[in-house]
Amino acid sequence: MKKPIRILHVVTSMNAGGIESMLMNLYRVIDREKVQFDFLVHTEKESFFEQEIIQLGGKIHRIPPLKLTNLNKYINKLNEFFKKEQYECVHSHYTFISYFILKAAKKNNVNIRIAHSHEALESIWDRHILKVPFIFVLKQLINNPVTHRFACGKAAGEWMFGEAPFTILHNAIDAKRFTYDKTIALAEKKKLGLENKILFGNVGRFSRQKNHGFLIEIFEGIQKKIQNAHLLLVGDGELRSEIEKKVKERNLEQSVSFLGVRKDIVQLLHAMDYILMPSLYEGLSVTMVEAQANGLKIFASDKISTETNFTNLIEFISIKDKELWVDLVVNNLPYERNNTYDKLVKANYDIVANAEFVENLYLDLMKDV
Repeated sequence: MKKPIRILHVVTSMNAGGIESMLMNLYRVIDREKVQFDFLVHTEKESFFEQEIIQLGGKIHRIPPLKLTNLNKYINKLNEFFKKEQYECVHSHYTFISYFILKAAKKNNVNIRIAHSHEALESIWDRHILKVPFIFVLKQLINNPVTHRFACGKAAGEWMFGEAPFTILHNAIDAKRFTYDKTIALAEKKKLGLENKILFGNVGRFSRQKNHGFLIEIFEGIQKKIQNAHLLLVGDGELRSEIEKKVKERNLEQSVSFLGVRKDIVQLLHAMDYILMPSLYEGLSVTMVEAQANGLKIFASDKISTETNFTNLIEFISIKDKELWVDLVVNNLPYERNNTYDKLVKANYDIVANAEFVENLYLDLMKDV
């Protein structure tokens, strides 16, 4: 029996974030007798998805994270890794650090070298403002070691690759699994003990990007006008304790639930009535794709790409004005929660078609190797 080709995906970690979830969605569906995924992670700690990856036949490799003070050491480690492991295809998701990764891959005769952009101009600028000169230099160099380019959307591709051609790969999900079912929704609300509440939700890492502090201020305003409003926060991260403190200071402990990292996202989305996402930036948010697949109405930051809105369930609002958020949310609650499966398929966000596309792409690329 012919062995599957092995694709090395390079990421920061395999925790439950947007990029990681997108990769796992593909990995679960792709024909693993033909294509296998391995992962190079930049952490010594075990990540959320690692055990599942091993069960699916994948391998986890580790390398110390890059810091500006250890650049030469990092490059040496990359060269040592590629010399030892000898992959034919490397697919890097590590923003502009992909330049160093793919340059080392090229030096060590890796034939297929893919850079994948998951962010756009505003997000990079905002997230790495102190490293702008460094990023600007890498932006000019990124196309040099690359053989193929992917992006989650048009804006992300144009920002990272300029005029060089790239392929859009949507952050697809298993749409059928997320399809709304009223019976499940009622059961999940009851399980949470919140069946008489209007449930607002947010799924995301507690980091500056997700803007949880502003989210709590918005919810406080909503709760003053809708007393049976309740907020579900799904995720974990470095700012969680800070947000828990803010909730306590505002006497909202009885109206806000911190649920941590969860595997039952489908069920939790069913329980929610609305999503609040005042992020400072996003690429093409997997959470917003999942929420739309579940028929949820979403109130989102105007910093998030409108490419995400393929169901007309998203209301984009400026993150400069808390009161505007409160008023727009409170005055625009009614909506019909319908089955959106056909809309997801039409917009090419269903994982089955995307996995087949990616599988054939890898196989075609490797034919020439």
